[in-house]
Amino acid sequence: MAELRVRPLRRIEYEVLVEQGMFGEGEHVQLLDGELVEMSPQGAAHAAVVESLTELLVPALLGKARVRVQLPFAAGDASEPEPDVAVVSAATTRHRHPDSALLVIEVADISCLSTSGGRRASTRKRGSPSTGSSGRLVIPPAGSPIDDDLVRALRDADQR
Repeated sequence: MAELRVRPLRRIEYEVLVEQGMFGEGEHVQLLDGELVEMSPQGAAHAAVVESLTELLVPALLGKARVRVQLPFAAGDASEPEPDVAVVSAATTRHRHPDSALLVIEVADISCLSTSGGRRASTRKRGSPSTGSSGRLVIPPAGSPIDDDLVRALRDADQR
């Protein structure tokens, strides 16, 4: 019997499905490496880190770059993730999702970085050079031992 092959979904096809309302209300999926991946709901710790990053980055970058929070990012022909924070050029068009970024930040539970599966792969690829990003951070949620150090480092960098 012939081996079955899975055909990856292209980003342009995914965008058509989104525009046509093919995904149910409350259904949160992202296109990662040609596959539709159901995303987990956010916990309070995750949301707190994203909120803190937004409060730090938006005022610091106002007029210099745009800070996009959990919005689609055109990461190649087969991926359209929604990174927690993406810093993009101020000149980026508002008529389509950006395909390059100055920085992509993904807040991730430490456990997802040490397990196999789609979430681990997606956090690695979201900020890879092939997506046009010049940097990527994977940040642990609030309450982890390095959380306070990270916030201090971001504030120190902003003051330079």
